[in-house]
Amino acid sequence: THCMTPPQAYWIRYAQTEVIENNCDPQFTTPVVFFEGSVFSSSQLKFEIFDVCNRLEGMMRPLGQVQCTVKDLVKQIETKRYEINFDDKISGFLVIQIKMSGRREQARPLGIVTSQLSSNSQDLSPSQQAFTFRSPLDNIVVRRFHFPLYNVQDHQLHVTEIMGECVFTFTIPIQILEMCISEEHASIGQYSTLSGLKEHWEIVRQDIVMELHNLVQYYEKSCEALRVEMESGKLFKKSVTKDNHLLEFVPVNMHIQEMKVSQNKDEKERVSYTCVTVGCPTAYSLKYRHGGLARIQASVPRLAIGGSFSPATENKTLRVKTLLKRISQHQMNIKTKSESLKSIAQKSDYSKLETTIRSLVDAVAMFENHCNVLILKDALADWYNGLEIKQIPSFISSLTELNPKSVLTCIEQHMVCVEAQVDGVIKNRSSPTECNSCIDRPISDLLKAVDDAISIFQSALFFVLLKEHYHLQLHKIPVGMKGYRHRRDIVFTHAVTSAVTCFVMKLLRSISSRHFLNQLLEIGFLIHWESLLSTQGDENGMLEDFIVAIHDLNTLKFKLVQAQSVNDLPRVHGVRYKVTVEIPVQIPMFRILPSALRNGKEINTVAVLFTQGVNEQQSIADTFGDSHLQDQINLKSLQRLTSYCEKFRERFGTSGIPLSRKAKEVADLLQQLRSQIHTRKAKNTDILTLSQALCRRLECGRLTSCKSAKDRTAMAVTLEEAHILLNFNMDLLHFQQTLDVLRSQGTRIRNAEKNIGVPLYAFNALQVVTLPKNYRPPEGTYKKLQT
Repeated sequence: THCMTPPQAYWIRYAQTEVIENNCDPQFTTPVVFFEGSVFSSSQLKFEIFDVCNRLEGMMRPLGQVQCTVKDLVKQIETKRYEINFDDKISGFLVIQIKMSGRREQARPLGIVTSQLSSNSQDLSPSQQAFTFRSPLDNIVVRRFHFPLYNVQDHQLHVTEIMGECVFTFTIPIQILEMCISEEHASIGQYSTLSGLKEHWEIVRQDIVMELHNLVQYYEKSCEALRVEMESGKLFKKSVTKDNHLLEFVPVNMHIQEMKVSQNKDEKERVSYTCVTVGCPTAYSLKYRHGGLARIQASVPRLAIGGSFSPATENKTLRVKTLLKRISQHQMNIKTKSESLKSIAQKSDYSKLETTIRSLVDAVAMFENHCNVLILKDALADWYNGLEIKQIPSFISSLTELNPKSVLTCIEQHMVCVEAQVDGVIKNRSSPTECNSCIDRPISDLLKAVDDAISIFQSALFFVLLKEHYHLQLHKIPVGMKGYRHRRDIVFTHAVTSAVTCFVMKLLRSISSRHFLNQLLEIGFLIHWESLLSTQGDENGMLEDFIVAIHDLNTLKFKLVQAQSVNDLPRVHGVRYKVTVEIPVQIPMFRILPSALRNGKEINTVAVLFTQGVNEQQSIADTFGDSHLQDQINLKSLQRLTSYCEKFRERFGTSGIPLSRKAKEVADLLQQLRSQIHTRKAKNTDILTLSQALCRRLECGRLTSCKSAKDRTAMAVTLEEAHILLNFNMDLLHFQQTLDVLRSQGTRIRNAEKNIGVPLYAFNALQVVTLPKNYRPPEGTYKKLQT
């Protein structure tokens, strides 16, 4: 379609329909939309019709054209039949269907309506915003379509496509970076307290402290860069900047994709389907010379215990850090109870005095119990061997046997003394002054003994961390900047930011569902992550990063908290790779949540990754390379998903007819998915389609990724949307047309434009040929481009 408005003397290309194959009487579903101010009653329109001879080469021959004015069109009631002229001969007829909105000057035919929004106010009704929480959507792009129903003449599917940026894109990475910086400062402090080491270990300690100092400075610089970007109003990172070191902690091209479907115009009857599209969680900036995280872990037993592709949840370093944290908590607990005992003694409150001394005894016993572990015994021996003989503490030298029990003996003796003094005070009904004189000194001695023992334990455990760090260096695995920890921090940040966005969107759309909330409480939140990465070249390394990202997501927890203001955003708490994210909910909705959620019960996460390469690199891998990694990922995720389905069936399978029917559908889809995963077949995209459908029925959060979430992701997202429309009784004959419309006129081609500046997908002709048929972009929507 071309347009010319006098006095303009040349035609401007305005829009085009999709290409329809093998049809002499095509019905185009992509309309041409004219907005107020874009055309006038005097504007001339030209509709050109072509026969496409070769889509790949772009060869086509003209069949003729129709010319008219806008004034001619708007005079018509609904449809107008025009003759198609070619060389002054009639070659056919073009029927134009017209639909007017509000004013006659603004024509809006059936099909697509485009609007650019700059805030999330259009996405939620005022009541939703007031009663739930802040929507993460911003900078929204909207497209509207009408698609024909099967065997229904008077009704159509009303489809609204929404794509928006996420307000968490920078805030979550900043919080995780601040958490990492805090942990590294603590590690530097821990290593700095190690003294009296032999010369070799002292040199190692200094090197590691310097390495961590550099990492902290680098993270602080990155954190500041993210704040600058956020303050400038940016809400996503373009795919062309994925190698930018300063922005490496920000997920690439993260957007929220949503489709709303109804068979009439009633907003209340619309069904929403949400998917977060994002570049795969990987450290682009660090490259893949040594592979991704899973390969690094497999090459160093100290990083992973168990299996190459199933990183252990508890390696030695993590166990040591967990024990250190627990020891510090016990120290604070014992100190608090001791101070409470002294305070009560001053008041001569004998009944409370007896209760408090029992509580203190229990606290000390619990501390001793947690310290009597093998890892601490081994740590004491290693630390002792790493000390200069002259620097060994006299207390350690005096012990007949070096183990936690021997170190704790002094605490036990002082605890017995405190107990005896308190018993005497209670028995003699001593005055407040006498109570103070009897109890004050023994309690001070007890606290000093606890501090001394903890100091020894911490030194021994710090030395273990030092040795673990050193052994990684021996394996030529740097841990600091541009090393293993740096890489894992990037991957973890990408994964958590994407998962938080996914959870908030799902909660936003389903918070009024009691069943959904009960499912979150009892069996956790299911995350289905779809990957289109190949198992060849760098993308194989990206998949290896992806594996560890999914593993870490299975330790992620969510907690709903009462919002203090409408602008509250999610907050991240915890330690590296084990975080809890607090989601603020507005007071009216918070009050009607299940009591367990109101009381702070955490929601577990179950994350599964299903992957299938679809590009030319996967063709090479299938023919000459190896797709073993892809198979292992899918099998592992199938096991995890099967476990989740079993829990769903056991808990909800008998809870009424709708849920029992859903449980049956889930079981059938699971069986089909299992069959496809065990089938040896190149580019088996049925794995992706079935896992999507299955997890949708389980109220999952959906994410889709390729390298940059722009081209292959666009094909995958639109394919899923088309499959969903089939479930709404869309005419199957229009399936391919629907795909072409969504890909050429929908929101995803706008995503490509936002990233690379032109509304085209970055495929060349060879790449398009190697894509599975349902993943191919329409002719004229792709070109070889730098992405």
